Amino acid sequence: MDYGRDQAFLLPPDLRDWVPEDDLAHFVIEAVERVDLGAFKVNRRGSGSAQYHPRMMLALLIYCYANGIFSSRRIERATRRDLGVRFVAANNHPDYDTIATFRRENLAAVAESFLQVLLLAKELKLVKVGVVSVDGSKFDADASKHRSVRYDRAGELIEQLRLEIATLMERAEASLEASGIEALVATSAEGRRRRHDFRPAGAGTAAKEAKADWLRDMATKLDSEEGRALYRLRRQTVEPVFGVIKAVLGFTGFSLRGLDKVAGEWTLVALACNCKRLHKLTLSMAS
Repeated sequence: MDYGRDQAFLLPPDLRDWVPEDDLAHFVIEAVERVDLGAFKVNRRGSGSAQYHPRMMLALLIYCYANGIFSSRRIERATRRDLGVRFVAANNHPDYDTIATFRRENLAAVAESFLQVLLLAKELKLVKVGVVSVDGSKFDADASKHRSVRYDRAGELIEQLRLEIATLMERAEASLEASGIEALVATSAEGRRRRHDFRPAGAGTAAKEAKADWLRDMATKLDSEEGRALYRLRRQTVEPVFGVIKAVLGFTGFSLRGLDKVAGEWTLVALACNCKRLHKLTLSMAS
């Protein structure tokens, strides 16, 4: 068969004809439209590499992250192979270096977009602030210094971190109390040995009695029936989020290096996850 005469008709004149109305792409574009252009770092001279609208680039990143595409090379490839990505990119095809540079230099715009998505959720009455749960999870870094740390040096670092954490927790507790916020924080690992532990087998497996005043007070709160009930809310609030990010989105490691950049990329991951969730909720409301 000769397809030469039909090559101009392989894609529709308007990509919206091939992207469903309920696709996440429309939600992402609407959310990014709310971000102030002043939050973006762009090439004002207009020279050098091809220039792309910053909102388009941000929408491209959010949409790709929400669909499990994190590598700048894979994002570039998706602008040609994936209809949703191609729609968000307005049929543009920025190269991987342009995508990586934009992601690295526009973390402030990502944070601003995160705020705008929360405001959008508030307008849609999808956000209710009450009990806020915070938890931790392990993700691979692009490079890790811990692989070359000696055991004795690791012990010194652990003790230093414990002191710093205790000081920060005391400050946080005082700040929360001044704001009228009650915090519940785990005070021990309940004698369980962690998989990644610098200590030799058998060391530190018994639960230790809390020494700091705030730790003793926190243990008393957690022993109460109300405290245990509130602490268990983590299972249905924050803990499933990490499961979605790792198992559904497929995000298990960072592409950027340095604490500030990693924090920025994590905001981008959380932003993509929020957009995906809010999009599902808006569809449920409409149906």
